[in-house]
Amino acid sequence: MKIKKISDIPKHERPREKLQEKGAEALSDLELMAILVGRGTEGHDVMSVAEHILKTLDASQGKVNMEELRKIEGVGPAKATMIAAALEFSRRRIRPEGLNFPFLPTSCPSYSIMPTENRSIFYAFHSTGQTK
Repeated sequence: MKIKKISDIPKHERPREKLQEKGAEALSDLELMAILVGRGTEGHDVMSVAEHILKTLDASQGKVNMEELRKIEGVGPAKATMIAAALEFSRRRIRPEGLNFPFLPTSCPSYSIMPTENRSIFYAFHSTGQTK
């Protein structure tokens, strides 16, 4: 198998550059994992290492431990630690119960004067993407 170097990929198609230009949502899972992996090793290019990690994650339904990650060719202790930390961080930030918003009557006084039998609740969210 021929090792494909990132430098062999056209600049606009490289994962990091693509993320910087188009945003993370424009990248595939493989490209995002390749960014997390960072670089390949001798005999294992970054894209094939990232693909193997994704296959391992899929097979374990996302519940992979450090030892499983370290069994993957091209993944040592540092990469396994970083990937495990990223997965745990994501798990903590994306809760099954969804986002937690204040109860409507406290944030919308008109809610409390509406008849209870005819209430329908609709939440709309808008984000400018700006940070403060």
